[in-house]
Amino acid sequence: MLGDKNTINTNYPTGDLESFLTEIQAPKQNMNISEAEGLEEFEALQDAEKPEKEDLVMKSPVANASGKLLATVIDTTLPAALGFLAKEEGSGYKADEEDRNELEKALGEYMKLKGGDIPPGMMVLVLVLSIYGAKIPLAMQHRKINAERQELEQQKKDLEAREKAFSERLKQADSKKDEKS
Repeated sequence: MLGDKNTINTNYPTGDLESFLTEIQAPKQNMNISEAEGLEEFEALQDAEKPEKEDLVMKSPVANASGKLLATVIDTTLPAALGFLAKEEGSGYKADEEDRNELEKALGEYMKLKGGDIPPGMMVLVLVLSIYGAKIPLAMQHRKINAERQELEQQKKDLEAREKAFSERLKQADSKKDEKS
């Protein structure tokens, strides 16, 4: 069994624990490699893998373009959402020119410091989705209004047809009264 003291194996492939420790501590074959040389090569490899400080910080034009995109997205989606909540046009909630410029500068600086480069294709996709995605609730409201308008127009036509039929019946009833009199 596992707990039996008689079955405990303290032997290693080359002997017992004591011989293993003696073997580990024994001098090894000289490979003609100095520790300092290996350390220098190791540090050189690590330095090559580290990105330079310039790589961590975005370039200004790219950061400003990303900041402008984000400002446009924010100034499109938030006013549309606020307008939808208020059940009115979202254009009244857009930022004025000065506020928008401040937002663009702040986002550009943030992008520059954080290195959040947005690929151009993704910029266009986000911009298209933010502009037209914000108009989806508005389109849904217009669809509902148009459906109600069509229903009212149909009811109006039905009512006019009933009035016409009723007036014809009245004329027929009047003409029958005139014939009897």
